[in-house]
Amino acid sequence: MGTHRARERGECGLMEPVRISLTEAKSQWGKLFARVEAGEEIILTRRGEPVARLVPLEKS
Repeated sequence: MGTHRARERGECGLMEPVRISLTEAKSQWGKLFARVEAGEEIILTRRGEPVARLVPLEKS
């Protein structure tokens, strides 16, 4: 799954986080952080299984 993919709506109509492999994420850190800073949630996967989640911090 590419980093350019848009978030998709899940069964309940809510936006699903983008899933990206660790291999792809390693070459796209700058773009991933920009997306997270913009409010997006990204799930990092290894062999298709989720291993980490990038989420924006709450502003204080």
